Amino acid sequence: MSAYCNTDYALKLNYLQTESSTKKHYGLGFLFGGMSLLVAGLILGKLIVFKQSSLTTTEHKSVSVASKQTAKLNDEETKLAVVAKEDSPIVSRVAGVSTKAQASDDEQSSFKAIGGTETESSCQAKDVIFSLGQVETNTSQPPADEFNWAGDLEVLPDYPDPFEINVNTEDEFPWRTTLPVSAPININFENQKMTKARLKLGWVVGNQGYKTIAVLLDGQIIGTTTKEQGQMVEGTWQYLKQTTNEFVFDLPEGKHQLTFKPMIESGDAVIWDYIKLESLACDTN
Repeated sequence: MSAYCNTDYALKLNYLQTESSTKKHYGLGFLFGGMSLLVAGLILGKLIVFKQSSLTTTEHKSVSVASKQTAKLNDEETKLAVVAKEDSPIVSRVAGVSTKAQASDDEQSSFKAIGGTETESSCQAKDVIFSLGQVETNTSQPPADEFNWAGDLEVLPDYPDPFEINVNTEDEFPWRTTLPVSAPININFENQKMTKARLKLGWVVGNQGYKTIAVLLDGQIIGTTTKEQGQMVEGTWQYLKQTTNEFVFDLPEGKHQLTFKPMIESGDAVIWDYIKLESLACDTN
């Protein structure tokens, strides 16, 4: 009886110990599981916060970059507006000069550049007011040999400025323009009575560069020659291109000064062939 009781007691005790151990293990498992979930939750929370923070930072950066770009564009637009505003008067002035010059020429109606075929058919040469040089019958001969031509392309002797008609002699007139800067040629003369006049100009363009000659009467521009390009021409003196221009205008009575201003963009000098001013008799019918 006693042995049986002890055995039964031992079995119950063992069962209780095993159950207690099992419950203890379950408790520890639940404990560790809960702690793991807690840690995972904390980590997840931090990741979410970090992600939101990153997105916010990126948005701020995007907004900042966009703001800077907008500010830059505004600044550039402001600068462009200022430049445009500053350029406007310059363009106006240039346009104004051109318009004014054209209006002045139209208002004067005293000088008209023509190309030979536009000479008024109703007008005929009457008297020669002055003449320098002559039309060459042989284009292979030096065109300026009536002037102070010394036989050397590099030599330009001294000449009177202004050149006085009926005072200075033809061989004192400069045969070409100065270099490297082309000085204007001034000719003083006197006209006996009001008349319509025609100016004939023969000159050598040369074989290089672009050249134009502005013609003025008493300081007022009356017209310009056509823009000529220098080129080599077979059969001419030194293979230099030659050309002519005419100007028809009303010439008042009295003393006057004709000025020829060569405008040489590049290339050699302008050589003078002849300059002839004559009065015209025009049919008024």
